[in-house]
Amino acid sequence: MANRISGISSLNRLRPVESKETHQVAKSDGQRSVNQDVYDGMSGAERAEMQRFMTLKARSEQPKDQAVRTVRNLGPATSLMIDDESRGISAERAKEAFADFDLSHYENARLNELDERDPAVMRSLPQSVRDSYQHYYDHAEANDWASVYISQHPVDGESVYMVATRTDGSDNYMELFDASGTALASGRAIENEPRDWDTTFGDCRSGVIYD
Repeated sequence: MANRISGISSLNRLRPVESKETHQVAKSDGQRSVNQDVYDGMSGAERAEMQRFMTLKARSEQPKDQAVRTVRNLGPATSLMIDDESRGISAERAKEAFADFDLSHYENARLNELDERDPAVMRSLPQSVRDSYQHYYDHAEANDWASVYISQHPVDGESVYMVATRTDGSDNYMELFDASGTALASGRAIENEPRDWDTTFGDCRSGVIYD
């Protein structure tokens, strides 16, 4: 049968293609209609309870691996926090923490002391800490004009090793290392005066040489 307007046979006429959006809109309209029917005749409390049930049901129907596929982007602050954690104790922070640590007092030198006579303790220390102790021991304590101590102190949640040397005179020496043995700061002090920190780590050792 011919179309009265176009004259083209209705059998040969191309069928309009419906888009996916059209089906989705129609489906959404149908869902709204069904939901509206569900809520009809309900009180406010019953509607709220039904909405809560529908929300929980929708969540339970989500793919189980959706949470695994989701990547949470914390932004640039994440790398900054990781960088801060990896830096540990700085030389300036070590100097600040021990600026008022007066080694002229015997009890300060013995605070948090490690037993250097125990071979197991010495083996557990970083090589740089052992080398520092050995220098002051060989040149000072072994020649009976000073005493050397090794101690471990907490600073900002990190461990700091201290090699402290108290001479029979009025001067004392301090060397600080982080938990891995990295040199932080060293310096000499006269009695209870402020410590003179070295520009280059270990410079103060030149004052403790026994010929």
